[in-house]
Amino acid sequence: MTRNLQVIIITVLVTLGSVGSFTEWNRSVARAEALTELNYVWPTLKTETAKTAAVVKANTIIEQNRSLFDLSSSGAAEGAMLIKQDSRGKWIRAK
Repeated sequence: MTRNLQVIIITVLVTLGSVGSFTEWNRSVARAEALTELNYVWPTLKTETAKTAAVVKANTIIEQNRSLFDLSSSGAAEGAMLIKQDSRGKWIRAK
Protein backbone atom coordinates (compact mmCIF):
# COMPACT_ATOMS: atom_id res chain seq x y z
CA MET A 1 0.00 0.00 0.00
CA THR A 2 2.77 2.47 0.86
CA ARG A 3 4.55 1.65 -2.39
CA ASN A 4 1.47 2.69 -4.37
CA LEU A 5 1.20 5.89 -2.35
CA GLN A 6 4.85 6.72 -3.06
CA VAL A 7 4.34 6.16 -6.78
CA ILE A 8 1.24 8.38 -6.77
CA ILE A 9 3.04 11.17 -4.89
CA ILE A 10 6.06 11.03 -7.19
CA THR A 11 3.80 11.02 -10.25
CA VAL A 12 1.90 14.07 -9.01
CA LEU A 13 5.13 15.96 -8.21
CA VAL A 14 6.69 15.17 -11.59
CA THR A 15 3.47 16.20 -13.37
CA LEU A 16 3.28 19.49 -11.46
CA GLY A 17 6.94 20.18 -12.20
CA SER A 18 6.44 19.50 -15.89
CA VAL A 19 3.37 21.73 -16.11
CA GLY A 20 5.15 24.50 -14.21
CA SER A 21 8.18 24.29 -16.49
CA PHE A 22 6.02 24.40 -19.61
CA THR A 23 4.11 27.41 -18.27
CA GLU A 24 7.32 29.29 -17.47
CA TRP A 25 8.70 28.50 -20.92
CA ASN A 26 5.55 29.86 -22.60
CA ARG A 27 5.73 33.03 -20.51
CA SER A 28 9.40 33.59 -21.36
CA VAL A 29 8.69 33.14 -25.06
CA ALA A 30 5.87 35.71 -24.88
CA ARG A 31 8.15 38.23 -23.12
CA ALA A 32 10.92 37.73 -25.65
CA GLU A 33 8.54 38.04 -28.60
CA ALA A 34 7.10 41.28 -27.20
CA LEU A 35 10.57 42.87 -27.06
CA THR A 36 11.53 41.49 -30.47
CA GLU A 37 8.38 42.90 -32.03
CA LEU A 38 8.90 46.29 -30.37
CA ASN A 39 12.50 46.49 -31.59
CA TYR A 40 11.38 45.45 -35.08
CA VAL A 41 8.61 48.05 -35.47
CA TRP A 42 10.27 50.88 -33.52
CA PRO A 43 12.23 52.38 -36.47
CA THR A 44 9.07 52.47 -38.61
CA LEU A 45 6.94 54.35 -36.07
CA LYS A 46 6.63 58.03 -36.94
CA THR A 47 4.35 59.60 -34.34
CA GLU A 48 4.76 59.80 -30.60
CA THR A 49 1.29 58.28 -30.22
CA ALA A 50 2.29 55.20 -32.22
CA LYS A 51 5.55 54.88 -30.27
CA THR A 52 3.73 55.18 -26.95
CA ALA A 53 1.14 52.61 -28.01
CA ALA A 54 3.87 50.14 -29.04
CA VAL A 55 5.74 50.56 -25.75
CA VAL A 56 2.55 50.19 -23.70
CA LYS A 57 1.60 47.06 -25.68
CA ALA A 58 5.01 45.45 -25.10
CA ASN A 59 5.01 46.43 -21.43
CA THR A 60 1.51 44.98 -21.01
CA ILE A 61 2.48 41.67 -22.62
CA ILE A 62 5.54 41.43 -20.38
CA GLU A 63 3.47 42.29 -17.30
CA GLN A 64 0.83 39.68 -18.14
CA ASN A 65 3.50 37.03 -18.64
CA ARG A 66 5.58 37.64 -15.56
CA SER A 67 7.37 34.65 -14.15
CA LEU A 68 5.59 32.72 -11.43
CA PHE A 69 8.85 32.97 -9.49
CA ASP A 70 9.21 36.75 -9.91
CA LEU A 71 9.53 38.05 -6.37
CA SER A 72 9.33 41.70 -7.43
CA SER A 73 5.64 41.50 -8.28
CA SER A 74 4.51 43.45 -5.23
CA GLY A 75 1.79 46.06 -5.48
CA ALA A 76 4.37 48.80 -4.91
CA ALA A 77 5.91 48.14 -8.31
CA GLU A 78 2.60 48.14 -10.15
CA GLY A 79 2.57 50.47 -13.13
CA ALA A 80 6.36 50.57 -13.34
CA MET A 81 7.92 50.25 -16.77
CA LEU A 82 9.37 46.79 -17.24
CA ILE A 83 11.33 47.78 -20.34
CA LYS A 84 13.79 50.56 -21.17
CA GLN A 85 15.97 51.73 -24.02
CA ASP A 86 19.68 51.05 -23.89
CA SER A 87 22.36 53.47 -25.11
CA ARG A 88 21.92 52.25 -28.72
CA GLY A 89 18.15 52.81 -28.69
CA LYS A 90 17.29 49.12 -28.45
CA TRP A 91 14.52 48.10 -26.04
CA ILE A 92 15.57 45.70 -23.26
CA ARG A 93 14.10 44.35 -20.00
CA ALA A 94 14.59 46.75 -17.10
CA LYS A 95 16.40 45.24 -14.13
